[in-house]
Amino acid sequence: MARVRAVFGQAVGAHREAVAQLRAARAALDAERSGDTAADRAALAGRARQAATRLAPGWLGADWSDAGDLPVGRDVSAGAPVPVRIGTAVPADDLTYPAVVPLLGVGHLAVEAATPELFAGVLLRLVAAAPAGLLRVCWLGAGLPAPFRPLRAAGMLIEADPDNALAAADRQLGHVADAVRAGQDPAGLPYLLVVVAQPVPPARLRPLAEQGPAGRLHLLLAGQSAPLPHTVSVRSASTAAAGAPARVAAGEPAGTGEGGPAGPAAAGEPVTVSYGEVTAPAVRLDPAPPAELVTAVCRRLAGSLRPGFGQLVPGTRWAERSAPGLRTPIGVGVDGVAELVCAGATPHWLLAGAPRAAGAVALTALYGLAARYSPDELAVYLLDATGLALFAEFAPSRADPSWLPHARCVGAVDTAGTLLPVLETLVGEVAGRRRLLAGAGCADLATAMSTVDRAMPRIVLALAGADSAVTAAARSGPSGPVPRTRSAGASAGRVEALLAELAETGGPVGVHLLLSAERPAAAVFGRLPGRLVVSDVDGTAVLAERTVRLIDPYAEAARRARLREALWQARTPGSAPPEVPHASEPTSLAGE
Repeated sequence: MARVRAVFGQAVGAHREAVAQLRAARAALDAERSGDTAADRAALAGRARQAATRLAPGWLGADWSDAGDLPVGRDVSAGAPVPVRIGTAVPADDLTYPAVVPLLGVGHLAVEAATPELFAGVLLRLVAAAPAGLLRVCWLGAGLPAPFRPLRAAGMLIEADPDNALAAADRQLGHVADAVRAGQDPAGLPYLLVVVAQPVPPARLRPLAEQGPAGRLHLLLAGQSAPLPHTVSVRSASTAAAGAPARVAAGEPAGTGEGGPAGPAAAGEPVTVSYGEVTAPAVRLDPAPPAELVTAVCRRLAGSLRPGFGQLVPGTRWAERSAPGLRTPIGVGVDGVAELVCAGATPHWLLAGAPRAAGAVALTALYGLAARYSPDELAVYLLDATGLALFAEFAPSRADPSWLPHARCVGAVDTAGTLLPVLETLVGEVAGRRRLLAGAGCADLATAMSTVDRAMPRIVLALAGADSAVTAAARSGPSGPVPRTRSAGASAGRVEALLAELAETGGPVGVHLLLSAERPAAAVFGRLPGRLVVSDVDGTAVLAERTVRLIDPYAEAARRARLREALWQARTPGSAPPEVPHASEPTSLAGE
């Protein structure tokens, strides 16, 4: 809980600094009226500008004319609150400074105008400042400005109707609450920014506004005049001066009430900015950023959010040693490249998700490992129980005679008779390695590889649809379907027992499991310390409570084929193709 208190303390600090800035604006106006000198006002404005630059660096506070060459993804820290510039404070004719308000990690922003385009500036600042994976955007309603559409295509932004958007907000709060209860630091979790671009009853927004800052959920509201907790309110100066009603009856749409719909606050028009008990009465909103700037930045972000297959190809093929473990990139997260590591605390991995989505991660990992480690350093057994022929390209076929040089076995699992021989072979390999290491006085493979006179490449068993494989074993005996439940149950129990033994004893001697499952209910899945929860919707996964945008191995089929051909051409002359169980010819698994 200490980490959670620290994050909360940072949010409180940002809140106080933002309130101090608003109070400075009011004090400056009072000072001007009381006859303070121009020098005093200039000094006050200088201090306010320094504070604004410190609070909102880079994209968070830049003038649009200076923003085009700024790097993206560098101005937001996962654990620190994020203020953002909305305009220029003008408490006196000769006193101006950037108006910065607290947002991510602290609260929400409501603009009485009902025009979604006025959000373009704030939204651009946030998406350009945040590192990849730290900010997700949900646009509630119609009217997404066209320049932001590349973010939708890249999966960083989704459009949703009110029911789906508010349900996503509830899921965000629940996910963060579960993480905190488990003692995890919520600072590693992504923010969800819900842009409310159409009327929504305040009664539906108020609970989200109240709980949002603690759940890394933030609202950007258009046409919202009802006061909400933790919310900076921006109203036109004329509306505020006229005493237009600020409250809306429960259940009425935002932006309605006794005074009718709120009028728009145009760029450059004076507005009143309120946060709690503090009000800055003279702020001019920034103009909307140029459309060409938004388009260019969003395209750049979309490109960075789509990790390419090229990331799997190292500068030098087969240059890495497997003695310390195996590692390969699988995507991009908040802290940069996200890796799947088979070593130390994570010798085995569960890829939890729909068969194709989770299988795609396995395919990515296999290509990355095969490009980094030679067949002397790595051997793989590839079994597929999904029926999707996920690994068929690693075996030779009539259309493509190449194969993956690292592959010892490539097979489709339909009965226990397909799976049990491979599992028994690997369990025997583990037992032999343990005896060898014990005789040499070595505790693990990394030590043994420099002292034992025997080739011991690390081995990866990739089993796609592992839950289906266990089910298939339960429907069959050791060599095919059987009518007797006892025999089927024994086969399923044998499969689970062998997988559990490999999970328990394989890691220290360099035998690793990479299992994908849509419904990982069997006890053996709980023995796998590495876990990746894969979305089948937006190309992301959750890795150690961090959102990762995954490399899509299917997006660049030609590049994938070139890598496979290069690996095959680099094989040792005379090496044999992988075993293909139950195949009368090598084409049976090629999906032809």
